[in-house]
Amino acid sequence: FVFVWTFVWGGGGWLGLGATRVVGHLGYGILAFEFSGPVMQHLGPLMMPKRPVAEFLKRMRHGGFWGKWKMSRQFELPKGGLEGVDAVLLEEKRDWRALSVGGEGFADVRGQAGEVNGLYFVAEKMCVNVGGRWVLWVGHDTGVRVYVDGREVLLARDAGRLNFDNSRCEVELTEGEHELCVALDMSAGGGWGLSVSWERMEGEKMVKLEDFPRAGTRARGRG
Repeated sequence: FVFVWTFVWGGGGWLGLGATRVVGHLGYGILAFEFSGPVMQHLGPLMMPKRPVAEFLKRMRHGGFWGKWKMSRQFELPKGGLEGVDAVLLEEKRDWRALSVGGEGFADVRGQAGEVNGLYFVAEKMCVNVGGRWVLWVGHDTGVRVYVDGREVLLARDAGRLNFDNSRCEVELTEGEHELCVALDMSAGGGWGLSVSWERMEGEKMVKLEDFPRAGTRARGRG
C-alpha cells in the first residue's frame, strides 16, 4: 500500500500560470489537484456547483440567456462601492468592445479583460416587441448594479457563487428600444462575469420567444 504526495510548480495548467500541482498516488489510483492562491480564494464559475440549466428553465416563463454584450474599459471603483457608481449609456465614450458569451449565457468579463480588479460596465441595446411587466434575472458572483435606460433597477451584493438566479427584479418595459447596463465590481480578483435572462411575469399574457426582451437595435418584425 503506497501513498505519496508530489508537489510540482507548473508553468500552466487549467488554473493558469504559477499554479501548484499536487498529485497523490494511492495504490493504482492517482488523485490530481491544482492550487492557485487567488483561484482557491475565489473559485471560477466553471468550477462552481451550479444548478442545471434545465432545472432553472422548466419553472420559468423564460426567454433564454442573452448572448450579446459590449464591455467598457476598466474603471476604479469608488470608495463607496457600487452605491457611488452612476449609470452610463452606450453613447458615452467608455472604450466599448464586444464581449464574448460562452455556453449557458455566461459573459466572461475577467477572461476577456485580463484584469482582476476595479469596475467594468457591460451594456447592450435592447428590443422589446411586447410591453408589460418582466422579471430580470442576473447571475453574478460579485456585486452588480443594473440600469435600464439609465434608471437603477437592481443593486445586489456579492453572491459568492454564480448561478443563473442569484438576483432578480421586476421591470416595466414599453414596446420599443431600451438600453440595459450592468456595473460589475470585480472585487479584487473575486469577480468573473455574469449572465442575464428575462421571464414573463405571472399575470401577463405569455408571448412568443422572439417577443422577449433581446439584445439588438430593432425589434424583430417592426419597422
